[in-house]
Amino acid sequence: VDADVVEENATTSTSEVSEEEDDTDDSSYSPSKDNALYFLEACNYTGLVEEANKLSGDEEVMLAKKVELKKWTDNNVYAQVEDQGQYRISTTWVVNVKQADGQRVTKARLVARGYEEQLSMRKDSPTCMTSSTRVATSLISAKDWELNSMDVYAAFLQGQDIERDVYIKPPKEANQGGYLWKLKKVVYGLSDAPRNWYVTLRSFLESNGVRVSRYDPALFYKYSEEGDLMGIMVCHVDDFLWGGDDGFKDLIIKPLMAKFKISGVGITAFKFLGLNVHQYDDGITVNQNLFIGKVQKMELSKKSKLLNVDKINDQAVSEMRSVLGQLNWASGKTRPDISFEACQASTRVNEATVKDVTSLNKAVKKLKSDDWSLMFKRLKHLDTLYLCIFTDASFNNLPRGGSQEGFIIVLADINLNCCPLDWGSKRIKRVVKSTLAAETLAAQDGVDRAYLLSTILKELIGRITSIQTILFTDSKSLYDTVGTSNMIKDQKLLVDMCALRELNERKEVEFCWIPTDEQIADSLTKAGASNKLMIDVVSKGTLKGLTSVVDLFKKKRGDC
Repeated sequence: VDADVVEENATTSTSEVSEEEDDTDDSSYSPSKDNALYFLEACNYTGLVEEANKLSGDEEVMLAKKVELKKWTDNNVYAQVEDQGQYRISTTWVVNVKQADGQRVTKARLVARGYEEQLSMRKDSPTCMTSSTRVATSLISAKDWELNSMDVYAAFLQGQDIERDVYIKPPKEANQGGYLWKLKKVVYGLSDAPRNWYVTLRSFLESNGVRVSRYDPALFYKYSEEGDLMGIMVCHVDDFLWGGDDGFKDLIIKPLMAKFKISGVGITAFKFLGLNVHQYDDGITVNQNLFIGKVQKMELSKKSKLLNVDKINDQAVSEMRSVLGQLNWASGKTRPDISFEACQASTRVNEATVKDVTSLNKAVKKLKSDDWSLMFKRLKHLDTLYLCIFTDASFNNLPRGGSQEGFIIVLADINLNCCPLDWGSKRIKRVVKSTLAAETLAAQDGVDRAYLLSTILKELIGRITSIQTILFTDSKSLYDTVGTSNMIKDQKLLVDMCALRELNERKEVEFCWIPTDEQIADSLTKAGASNKLMIDVVSKGTLKGLTSVVDLFKKKRGDC
């Protein structure tokens, strides 16, 4: 918990908390579990359950604090010592009050003001990359494993013992005047608390034969003695997504659940990090429909709509940033179709006019008008898989001579079933001189992203699977230039072009030309481009609507 955030939240009984804190909306919980009562019952806090039914308002906050203090006691977090003037760290409460399924939910967390501890220590705590989560989801679907989620209860309090002397002043609710608490655990608020929990989890998994990815330290996997993949787990603080065979469940999951207290388990249908996940016979769907339903447009008066060139005031800029943050969150997680609009709004926010607000509102309307899910189709014939990269660029279509690039990467099998792994839309890093230059840099960025995905896939299943990379471009000039050794006029571009040529010559990447009306990345680079084909691909989990791709894979099936 960031110290500044804690200070700000301490002034009010209702606060925004970190994603690690805000877990009561998980759709795997029943309504009765979405409140303090569930946690009391789950931990045998029978003495407080009856009391909880009688309380409301501020009394609920007091009960939530009692629950938190009991967590500290049950997890042996501290030892009570006499106050003899030891240097101590103060504490504060972070209280979260909200509505969930029509019920008032109150949670309290006791937080140490870690910034008062002036020590230099390692603080990094890895969380899973979005692309790694999609890779894991794709492989779990392909292996026909059951998809599961898990949430650790009071994770930081279950971490390794603290290795330094830290004294904190007990909160007044503990009624322990004249005493201090000498910490045994690295509690919330201390700067190394997230890392301590990560190290605890990683050490436990490694001691049970689980491997840690070299490329994403929050991605874990286990092989059988025969070298076959038994299971995969991705970790985001105390939230886990996993799938595996019966051996993985017996050797890893059951000991994990015995080692740590678990507050929530989801099977085939649940909410994970704000994503609604459902598993079906033919694949796994992921959406943010509940979150998207809460996104609201900015209000504009009729008068302001007529003055499109007028700059908006500071308050409106702040509101615009809030709406834009929601758009970026949706576009980065499940909605590639609004990536261009979100990127464009991001570049304009510091000098936004009424016209920019109008454009942002149109993007919100677009986001809310379409209701669909990403589909991670169950891949078959896993002996050969294909990373298909679709890249596109628009030359000089941005202010100050800028150009836009976009890409989509899907993992496909020989029958054109596919899973979306990554996408993006951004301003090209430098001003370029031609369409060829813009397309080249877009292709280079797409290849770089695909290389990481390919490396992670090979790490997980490379022993038995061939992974081929194919780049699809609608730029004839790029396609022709990559296939030759002719010099190009743009000397600055030559380095990037030579890199693509080398990949082509070494057959590490196969370059294919497709017509513009089949380029699914087209809508990531320009306004007004149709995104219907892209949505069809990522929501249906198939490339069969792209004639050029179908023809290419027919030839490949003939080669198999």
